[in-house]
Amino acid sequence: MSFRTEPYSDGTWIASWTLFYFGWWIAWAPLVGSFVARISKGRTIKEFMIGAIFIPVAGAFFWFAVMGGSAIDLIQNMGETAIATAVSTDVTSALFKFFNYFPMNVFLSILAMVLVLVFFITSANSAVFVLGMISENGNPNPSHSTKVIWGIVIAGVSAVLIMTGGLSGLQSALVATSIPLAILMLVMCYSTYKGLKDEPIVKSIRKKAAAKKA
Repeated sequence: MSFRTEPYSDGTWIASWTLFYFGWWIAWAPLVGSFVARISKGRTIKEFMIGAIFIPVAGAFFWFAVMGGSAIDLIQNMGETAIATAVSTDVTSALFKFFNYFPMNVFLSILAMVLVLVFFITSANSAVFVLGMISENGNPNPSHSTKVIWGIVIAGVSAVLIMTGGLSGLQSALVATSIPLAILMLVMCYSTYKGLKDEPIVKSIRKKAAAKKA
Protein backbone atom coordinates (compact mmCIF):
# COMPACT_ATOMS: atom_id res chain seq x y z
CA MET A 1 0.00 0.00 0.00
CA SER A 2 2.97 2.33 0.36
CA PHE A 3 3.10 2.52 -3.46
CA ARG A 4 -0.57 3.48 -3.77
CA THR A 5 -0.82 7.25 -4.27
CA GLU A 6 -4.11 7.74 -6.19
CA PRO A 7 -2.68 10.49 -8.46
CA TYR A 8 -5.89 10.85 -10.50
CA SER A 9 -8.33 11.25 -7.60
CA ASP A 10 -8.60 13.47 -4.54
CA GLY A 11 -6.55 10.98 -2.50
CA THR A 12 -8.42 11.82 0.71
CA TRP A 13 -8.31 8.31 2.13
CA ILE A 14 -4.63 7.83 1.29
CA ALA A 15 -3.70 11.17 2.87
CA SER A 16 -5.71 10.70 6.06
CA TRP A 17 -4.90 7.03 6.64
CA THR A 18 -1.95 5.43 4.90
CA LEU A 19 0.48 8.33 4.53
CA PHE A 20 -0.69 10.09 7.68
CA TYR A 21 -0.17 7.08 9.91
CA PHE A 22 3.17 6.23 8.30
CA GLY A 23 4.38 9.69 9.28
CA TRP A 24 2.56 9.61 12.63
CA TRP A 25 4.31 6.46 13.86
CA ILE A 26 7.69 7.53 12.50
CA ALA A 27 7.33 10.79 14.46
CA TRP A 28 6.54 8.72 17.57
CA ALA A 29 9.56 6.46 17.03
CA PRO A 30 12.19 8.42 19.04
CA LEU A 31 9.92 8.64 22.09
CA VAL A 32 8.66 5.07 22.01
CA GLY A 33 12.03 3.67 20.99
CA SER A 34 13.81 5.34 23.90
CA PHE A 35 11.23 4.11 26.38
CA VAL A 36 11.17 0.54 25.07
CA ALA A 37 14.97 0.46 25.03
CA ARG A 38 15.04 1.63 28.66
CA ILE A 39 12.60 -1.00 29.96
CA SER A 40 14.17 -3.73 27.80
CA LYS A 41 17.67 -3.34 29.20
CA GLY A 42 19.12 -6.73 30.10
CA ARG A 43 16.79 -8.71 27.83
CA THR A 44 17.87 -10.69 24.80
CA ILE A 45 16.87 -9.74 21.26
CA LYS A 46 14.57 -12.77 21.17
CA GLU A 47 12.80 -11.69 24.36
CA PHE A 48 12.52 -8.15 23.05
CA MET A 49 11.03 -9.26 19.73
CA ILE A 50 8.48 -11.51 21.43
CA GLY A 51 7.45 -8.97 24.07
CA ALA A 52 7.53 -5.78 22.00
CA ILE A 53 6.49 -6.97 18.55
CA PHE A 54 4.93 -10.44 18.25
CA ILE A 55 2.65 -10.41 21.32
CA PRO A 56 1.25 -6.89 20.64
CA VAL A 57 0.72 -7.75 16.96
CA ALA A 58 -1.09 -10.96 17.92
CA GLY A 59 -3.29 -8.93 20.27
CA ALA A 60 -4.04 -6.43 17.49
CA PHE A 61 -4.93 -9.27 15.11
CA PHE A 62 -7.30 -10.72 17.70
CA TRP A 63 -8.92 -7.33 18.35
CA PHE A 64 -9.51 -6.54 14.68
CA ALA A 65 -10.69 -10.06 13.91
CA VAL A 66 -13.21 -10.21 16.76
CA MET A 67 -14.40 -6.61 17.05
CA GLY A 68 -14.07 -5.59 13.40
CA GLY A 69 -15.41 -8.89 12.12
CA SER A 70 -18.41 -8.67 14.44
CA ALA A 71 -19.18 -5.11 13.32
CA ILE A 72 -18.95 -6.05 9.65
CA ASP A 73 -21.23 -9.05 10.26
CA LEU A 74 -23.80 -6.87 12.03
CA ILE A 75 -23.80 -4.33 9.18
CA GLN A 76 -23.62 -6.56 6.11
CA ASN A 77 -25.38 -9.75 7.22
CA MET A 78 -27.82 -8.52 9.85
CA GLY A 79 -28.64 -5.12 8.41
CA GLU A 80 -27.65 -3.12 11.50
CA THR A 81 -26.55 -0.03 9.58
CA ALA A 82 -26.85 2.16 12.68
CA ILE A 83 -23.26 1.25 13.56
CA ALA A 84 -21.98 2.57 10.24
CA THR A 85 -24.02 5.74 10.72
CA ALA A 86 -22.55 6.18 14.21
CA VAL A 87 -19.02 5.84 12.85
CA SER A 88 -19.61 8.45 10.15
CA THR A 89 -21.33 10.93 12.48
CA ASP A 90 -19.51 10.55 15.81
CA VAL A 91 -16.77 7.96 15.91
CA THR A 92 -16.21 8.47 19.66
CA SER A 93 -19.61 6.96 20.46
CA ALA A 94 -19.54 4.19 17.84
CA LEU A 95 -17.87 1.64 20.10
CA PHE A 96 -20.46 2.06 22.85
CA LYS A 97 -23.31 1.75 20.35
CA PHE A 98 -21.62 -1.38 19.05
CA PHE A 99 -21.65 -2.86 22.57
CA ASN A 100 -25.45 -2.42 22.72
CA TYR A 101 -25.79 -5.46 20.47
CA PHE A 102 -24.10 -7.74 23.01
CA PRO A 103 -24.97 -8.99 26.49
CA MET A 104 -23.47 -7.11 29.48
CA ASN A 105 -23.14 -3.98 27.36
CA VAL A 106 -22.78 -1.79 30.46
CA PHE A 107 -19.88 -3.89 31.71
CA LEU A 108 -18.23 -3.82 28.28
CA SER A 109 -18.60 -0.03 28.11
CA ILE A 110 -17.03 0.42 31.56
CA LEU A 111 -14.23 -1.97 30.63
CA ALA A 112 -13.59 -0.01 27.41
CA MET A 113 -13.37 3.27 29.33
CA VAL A 114 -10.95 1.71 31.83
CA LEU A 115 -8.76 0.40 29.00
CA VAL A 116 -8.74 3.80 27.27
CA LEU A 117 -7.81 5.44 30.58
CA VAL A 118 -4.98 2.96 31.11
CA PHE A 119 -3.77 3.62 27.57
CA PHE A 120 -3.63 7.38 28.10
CA ILE A 121 -1.94 7.05 31.50
CA THR A 122 0.73 4.64 30.28
CA SER A 123 1.38 6.76 27.15
CA ALA A 124 1.72 9.94 29.22
CA ASN A 125 3.93 8.16 31.75
CA SER A 126 6.19 6.90 28.96
CA ALA A 127 6.46 10.39 27.48
CA VAL A 128 7.23 11.94 30.87
CA PHE A 129 9.86 9.28 31.58
CA VAL A 130 11.67 9.77 28.26
CA LEU A 131 11.55 13.57 28.49
CA GLY A 132 12.96 13.30 31.99
CA MET A 133 15.80 11.12 30.72
CA ILE A 134 16.62 13.63 27.97
CA SER A 135 16.39 16.60 30.36
CA GLU A 136 18.91 14.98 32.69
CA ASN A 137 21.44 14.20 29.95
CA GLY A 138 20.45 10.59 29.44
CA ASN A 139 19.87 9.65 33.07
CA PRO A 140 18.09 6.24 32.93
CA ASN A 141 16.33 7.02 36.22
CA PRO A 142 15.19 10.67 36.10
CA SER A 143 14.14 12.36 39.33
CA HIS A 144 10.50 12.58 40.35
CA SER A 145 10.59 16.38 40.29
CA THR A 146 11.67 16.42 36.63
CA LYS A 147 8.93 13.96 35.68
CA VAL A 148 6.31 15.96 37.60
CA ILE A 149 7.34 19.17 35.81
CA TRP A 150 7.09 17.50 32.41
CA GLY A 151 3.74 15.98 33.37
CA ILE A 152 2.36 19.41 34.22
CA VAL A 153 3.74 20.87 30.97
CA ILE A 154 2.22 18.09 28.85
CA ALA A 155 -1.14 18.35 30.63
CA GLY A 156 -1.18 22.14 30.20
CA VAL A 157 -0.29 22.04 26.51
CA SER A 158 -2.86 19.30 25.87
CA ALA A 159 -5.60 21.28 27.62
CA VAL A 160 -4.80 24.42 25.62
CA LEU A 161 -4.78 22.54 22.31
CA ILE A 162 -8.09 20.84 23.06
CA MET A 163 -9.80 24.09 24.07
CA THR A 164 -8.43 26.10 21.14
CA GLY A 165 -8.87 23.38 18.53
CA GLY A 166 -5.21 23.40 17.55
CA LEU A 167 -4.73 19.63 17.47
CA SER A 168 -5.03 19.35 13.67
CA GLY A 169 -2.21 21.85 13.12
CA LEU A 170 -0.01 20.10 15.65
CA GLN A 171 -0.69 16.74 14.01
CA SER A 172 0.28 18.12 10.61
CA ALA A 173 3.51 19.57 12.02
CA LEU A 174 4.27 16.27 13.76
CA VAL A 175 3.84 14.33 10.54
CA ALA A 176 6.11 16.81 8.73
CA THR A 177 8.89 16.09 11.23
CA SER A 178 8.73 12.42 10.24
CA ILE A 179 10.54 13.12 6.97
CA PRO A 180 14.00 13.75 8.50
CA LEU A 181 13.30 11.07 11.12
CA ALA A 182 12.64 8.53 8.36
CA ILE A 183 16.14 9.19 6.98
CA LEU A 184 17.57 8.86 10.48
CA MET A 185 15.76 5.55 10.92
CA LEU A 186 17.45 4.18 7.80
CA VAL A 187 20.82 5.08 9.31
CA MET A 188 19.77 3.41 12.56
CA CYS A 189 18.83 0.24 10.65
CA TYR A 190 22.32 0.09 9.19
CA SER A 191 23.85 0.80 12.61
CA THR A 192 21.83 -2.02 14.14
CA TYR A 193 22.94 -4.40 11.40
CA LYS A 194 26.57 -3.38 11.80
CA GLY A 195 26.41 -3.68 15.58
CA LEU A 196 24.91 -7.17 15.43
CA LYS A 197 27.40 -8.22 12.78
CA ASP A 198 30.29 -7.24 15.06
CA GLU A 199 28.92 -9.16 18.06
CA PRO A 200 31.26 -11.97 19.17
CA ILE A 201 28.50 -14.60 19.20
CA VAL A 202 27.48 -13.65 15.65
CA LYS A 203 31.08 -13.85 14.50
CA SER A 204 31.42 -17.33 15.99
CA ILE A 205 28.24 -18.50 14.28
CA ARG A 206 29.46 -17.14 10.96
CA LYS A 207 32.80 -18.92 11.40
CA LYS A 208 31.05 -22.21 12.18
CA ALA A 209 28.81 -21.81 9.13
CA ALA A 210 31.83 -21.07 6.93
CA ALA A 211 33.67 -24.10 8.34
CA LYS A 212 30.72 -26.38 7.54
CA LYS A 213 30.58 -25.10 3.97
CA ALA A 214 34.30 -25.68 3.59
